[in-house]
Amino acid sequence: MLELMFYSSLASGEEMKAFATSSFTSKNGKIVCTEKLAGMLEGGERTPMLNPVELEEIGSMVVSYPLYLIGISISTLEVGVEQVIPYQ
Repeated sequence: MLELMFYSSLASGEEMKAFATSSFTSKNGKIVCTEKLAGMLEGGERTPMLNPVELEEIGSMVVSYPLYLIGISISTLEVGVEQVIPYQ
């Protein structure tokens, strides 16, 4: 049984809603996945950027903003390095 299905590169909010609210079944008719993970790639060309509230409204309960999180990590590391190694 799938626990979570990832989606990205959908061209509109309507496509995202259709995918997020769909169920996937196995050959024997059992539902194998109901939860979807929305991949929000900043700067991506196809998928519209939706915030977590908008994603919840269309039926997605899990979201990933990978580039945003990398940017925060880098900023935090820079601050830490500046505190440990002051500018000379």
